[in-house]
Amino acid sequence: MMTRLKNNRKKRGHISACHGRIDKHKKHPGGRGNAGGMHHHRILFDKYHPRYFGKVGMCYFHKTMNKFHCPIVNVDHLFSLLSDSMKFALERKGPLLDVTPFGYFKVLGKGNAPPTPLVIKENFFSKIAEKKIKEAVGQIFPSINVQADDNAFFASQFSCKGFLYKDLQRCPLPKGSCYARKSASSIRLQ
Repeated sequence: MMTRLKNNRKKRGHISACHGRIDKHKKHPGGRGNAGGMHHHRILFDKYHPRYFGKVGMCYFHKTMNKFHCPIVNVDHLFSLLSDSMKFALERKGPLLDVTPFGYFKVLGKGNAPPTPLVIKENFFSKIAEKKIKEAVGQIFPSINVQADDNAFFASQFSCKGFLYKDLQRCPLPKGSCYARKSASSIRLQ
């Protein structure tokens, strides 16, 4: 833009062109960086950066997500996991569908149950998924690789009173309760 068309031409002849004798339109008039976010720049921060200040929730230091990894599949998607040969060959008897090799760890209950009864093998099921599969005359059973975490089960099987034996290992249960169990594989296969 040409200088003669700029509005600043109007300020010429008024010594510091409305920027004051001391600061003279230089340096950092609003403070450096993000200064004043809770003070003279509060409106800008509240409008464009809400929740910039403050804390929410609890700290989870060194959160490794491996133990929370649980890919899901819904009930309405189960039938599409079957191969074509399984769909047609086993129409009368429900085919066994192991969902784990497809990379899913849990079955959830969204959508309609499969059109034919299925025997589904999986690590975890939601209550709704379990209900829908059983209503469609299907069956479910947990995968063999799952470790049982039911303390009552271990309490009924073995009582260790805090001792370790060759064939027993101490359960990592809360303070005050300690039940021993055989090695996980021998319990699972019984």
